[in-house]
Amino acid sequence: MIPVMSHTSSRKIVQVVISGPLRNIFDYRMPETHDHYHVGCRVLIPFGPKQRVGIIIAFAAQSEVPQNKLKMVKRLIDTVPVLTEAQLTLARWSAKYYHHSLGDICFSMLPTKLRTQTVFAMPEITLWHLHDQADGVQISPQAKKQQECIELLKANPDGVAYEQMKQAGIEQRVLNRLKQLKLIYDTQIIASEKPELTEFNQDLN
Repeated sequence: MIPVMSHTSSRKIVQVVISGPLRNIFDYRMPETHDHYHVGCRVLIPFGPKQRVGIIIAFAAQSEVPQNKLKMVKRLIDTVPVLTEAQLTLARWSAKYYHHSLGDICFSMLPTKLRTQTVFAMPEITLWHLHDQADGVQISPQAKKQQECIELLKANPDGVAYEQMKQAGIEQRVLNRLKQLKLIYDTQIIASEKPELTEFNQDLN
């Protein structure tokens, strides 16, 4: 198993390198849900008018780029690093010693298919989460499905997949309403990372 270096809660910025002659390291914001971001993983990032594949080489709490100009990562490509810490250490040494682009060296270490800017299709699912501010909010007694949704999300802090919501009898219109009220939010994750569902007592009478 590849050892991974993950972000901490205070480090919400990823530092990324891309292939090419540029020696810069680029800062990007991570989305609100970023548990699977690790050093050595690939990410899809906005870069000028295009999108590029980059490799995370570090995390940071702050950036020299103004907050209003700091772009967000488009998506995480890997949940397991494609480069180890040892490989990244070697890449940094090589870049410094040979005065070469760190991004070029990192990408040269990858298998050919992983060096391309093609994003491999991975099955994704929608995962629903409870907003922090939803705790203590009173839902109308007549809105039983909204109550059930809130209780289900409270019982599953890691999130509930949309398919699991449907199985619990909670329709998209209920989710849309709660999202409109800013009580819940949705994210996209790789299907294989779907958390197990914890049951809850649906008798709200």
